[in-house]
Amino acid sequence: MLTVNFQFKSIKLLFFGGSLIFLLFLSSSLAQSASLSLSSTSTSYQIGDVFEVEIILDTEGAEIDGVDIHYLNYDPSLIEVQDADSQVSGVQIAPGSLLEETVLNSVETSSGRIDFSQVTSPGTTYSGSGTLATITFKVLNEGTTTLTFDFTLGETTDCNVASNGSDILSSVESLTLTFSSSTTPTPSCESLGGVCKSSPCSNYNDCTSLDGYCSSGYCCSGSCTAGSSNVGGGGGGGGGGGGGVSVDRTPPTISELQVKEITTSTALIYWKTNEKASSKVSYGTSTKEYNFSTSSNLLVKEHEILLQNLLPATLYYFVVSSKDSSGNEAISEEKEFQTLSITQQESVGTIKVILTENSFEGPRLKKATLTLLPLNYQCITDEEGECVFKNIPEGTYSIKAEKEDHISYTKVGVLVKKGKRTKVKIYLKEKKETKEEEEGKEIIVPVITQNLYPGQRSEQVRKLQELLATDKEIYPEGLVTGYYGPLTTRAVQRFQCKYQIVCSGSPYTTGWGLVGPKTRKKLNEIFGKKKIIDKERQALIEAIKAQIRYLQKLVAELIARLNKLLEQRKAKLKKR
Repeated sequence: MLTVNFQFKSIKLLFFGGSLIFLLFLSSSLAQSASLSLSSTSTSYQIGDVFEVEIILDTEGAEIDGVDIHYLNYDPSLIEVQDADSQVSGVQIAPGSLLEETVLNSVETSSGRIDFSQVTSPGTTYSGSGTLATITFKVLNEGTTTLTFDFTLGETTDCNVASNGSDILSSVESLTLTFSSSTTPTPSCESLGGVCKSSPCSNYNDCTSLDGYCSSGYCCSGSCTAGSSNVGGGGGGGGGGGGGVSVDRTPPTISELQVKEITTSTALIYWKTNEKASSKVSYGTSTKEYNFSTSSNLLVKEHEILLQNLLPATLYYFVVSSKDSSGNEAISEEKEFQTLSITQQESVGTIKVILTENSFEGPRLKKATLTLLPLNYQCITDEEGECVFKNIPEGTYSIKAEKEDHISYTKVGVLVKKGKRTKVKIYLKEKKETKEEEEGKEIIVPVITQNLYPGQRSEQVRKLQELLATDKEIYPEGLVTGYYGPLTTRAVQRFQCKYQIVCSGSPYTTGWGLVGPKTRKKLNEIFGKKKIIDKERQALIEAIKAQIRYLQKLVAELIARLNKLLEQRKAKLKKR
């Protein structure tokens, strides 16, 4: 409990959940009230817009000592608070000048809660109306949200306005905002001087494609006359030869798909096609569910699409698609990437890789795939055999290099420092058809070494349960107890059915539900594969462990900084 003495009164302040709570110790001689509301220049914005919302305080003539916004709520999936003070750790809003002292200012970006408190200078009060604070938002996605104050009349553990020791906040007003896509509507085919045709424009003579909208068919420009079905015909009964109009039914070929640059809120997607085609990236936060898309109708062979307004530290799944002038579309397989966290964005560096063949002095290797682990960022080497990974958080990484007809290699211990460029040289050996090239050959290393049966309790049963639990369809309960009970028996039966070992009877008639030689063999085939030469994998594991240790250190430093900041604020309050 902390007591702050003002002229003519004494108010007690209590820290509760990180917010200042004003407790009533002196009763007010007059019935007073105050209100909080929200104001913005508009209630409708588009994706990518940055706008401000003001928190308006009206004391309605009362003399007040402080205001506590605990909390103001928003939807973090639709809008993002822009930090008003980059010199202070965390995210803050912009304080107004109505009250002199800001004692709490923080934004919980993951949950969408704003916590803000201000008080007057000792011996002073405030009366009037105006902007208590300003919040700058950025629109991330389509939707509707309502900004709301946590407020219950008479409750002192939420939003309140303190006057002479009393909470006089009597009303609050919410603000509803609507966000829409910023995509510019496609102009009509007629407005571009085109005509809608039932077939692709390339099927006609003197006809080109336009980026115009048709309710059905294709938007074309030119005379667009139908091609003759017999262009070299003869007369009289002679019968001419000649073929019909050539129709393109082959979709483009997509290659060199990669995510070139990633930040907290953007990602640059790049790919190539073997013919000129449009560009589209469909993406979302769940596999096979692409709720968003960004596209360009410009027909090109090299494609770059910048995804914007992404959420920090979020895993995204995406596919790219390209459609040629004849309407043939190609769609890639699903890929994924993860945006940087705000903390990672503050400490990033760059990695430049030079890839050669057979030795460091060998010829440069182009069109090889480089994967940065454990982030799984990919890059394709250019004509000079070079590739650059940008915006990489501080830490230790591995780079896996792969190219057809070459032996893959993983470079470990690649150190990235803030603001620095790390240069890495890698070479790949050409594959040779010799018996010496046995790296990668698979052997079976048994993990289940004995028959198992219901009622048994052992470490082998525990291992069996761990393996089966990796498949939720086989062992949805996923319990790892070491005891071979009914749940484990049913899981083994599902495994045996799935792999067509046995699917009827009982453990003691047909072996259905018992781990015998055949079931044990199949378990070991699936879960016991291991490479003869496993140094590469072990090196990768060590690199990942080093990265985890670095992240743990970073978290500890952040916690120490937060505790120091809290102590400084408490010391500041004690001086009053």
